[in-house]
Amino acid sequence: MRCNRVGCQYKRHPDINNNNGTHCCLACKTYGTHGPLCKKETFQPTSFRKMYVSNPKIDKSRQMILAYYFPQYHSIPENDMVFGKNFTDWNCFTDKSSEALKNCKFPLEPPAGLGYYDPTLVETRERQGNLAKKYGVDGFIYYHYWLENKPVMSTVLDNLINDNQPDLPFCLCFANENWIHNYRPVNGEYKSFHPNGITFRQLYNNPIEHAAYLQKIFTHPNYIKIDDRPVLFLYRLSRQASHYLQLICNELKKYNINHIFLIVNISMYCIHDYKGENLAKQPDAISPFAAHPNMPPIDLFPNIPISYAGLIGWNNTVRHPSSKRKIIDNNPDSITRTVSNDLLKMKQDARALQIYSLFAWNEWAEGATIEPNSFYGENLGYAIKKARDIVEMA
Repeated sequence: MRCNRVGCQYKRHPDINNNNGTHCCLACKTYGTHGPLCKKETFQPTSFRKMYVSNPKIDKSRQMILAYYFPQYHSIPENDMVFGKNFTDWNCFTDKSSEALKNCKFPLEPPAGLGYYDPTLVETRERQGNLAKKYGVDGFIYYHYWLENKPVMSTVLDNLINDNQPDLPFCLCFANENWIHNYRPVNGEYKSFHPNGITFRQLYNNPIEHAAYLQKIFTHPNYIKIDDRPVLFLYRLSRQASHYLQLICNELKKYNINHIFLIVNISMYCIHDYKGENLAKQPDAISPFAAHPNMPPIDLFPNIPISYAGLIGWNNTVRHPSSKRKIIDNNPDSITRTVSNDLLKMKQDARALQIYSLFAWNEWAEGATIEPNSFYGENLGYAIKKARDIVEMA
């Protein structure tokens, strides 16, 4: 039996030299002292390059580019409770009294393209889909929030399921973390409804209803699958999240969904809660979360596929004016250069899934957006199209 730690390539055996009965592993050394029964397993990873995306809208002969999609920009009850009625992230740009806005040296203002849009409207999402096609972006990775045991900020996805707009391949990223009010204080105060400053909790105790909700999305004809398994990105890896996802998978079998294809985001932040424990639901692939500055060594996960990722930009000072994070202003030329280099590397990397994720399509308050803006116009989007053309002509 192979060690349950992600990526470990050693067999796990009871260690006769270890009195506490734990298991040992020569490679990761987390289950006790190495003993004479431990030996390296000849482990050949699955044929990464033969993995395929089964969505009929995808040309399987070319690489797939996906962009993370933030499904807000419309009023939701949770934000109303914290920030006041009808708050959206557009307030970060339209509130001229905001100190954050005054201090933000930020050229990417939204109105030039889609305006201060509402993505719950079908015409907005149809226009976004048309722009994505024009820029060579194949589809979206929608953030999926499940807080206080119910879907949150789900209207965009719910409407997509009903009206099929945008008519593009898509999948979910389970944004599994608590919500904390840490920007835009209200009357000088930060609200919390639970200990440790938490407003809404990420709970892991309702897999039956969660699976019932997910199956309606996973069975949509545009949902991306690999080897006929719905693709799910996981934002933060932990033993608890892994156990919960396994419970969800057990429930999904009631809907004839026997497996999911789990892609785990990695950065030092994303794996902060992962301590090398046994995981009930093993990742099928990893993907760097490009918006985070610090990455763990890829060798921590040596034997599973990699889904490459890129960054459009970063600037969250409209939310956090005192932030010490480095501002990354990727211009069209740098985006073309980075994306084309990454796509070429993917062609040569036997571990690479031919799926490339970009952060992000519309993270306006974090300075990462492919959508047209008042400074670059549509040139960030066209930069991606140019990168695709370079690679496909190579």
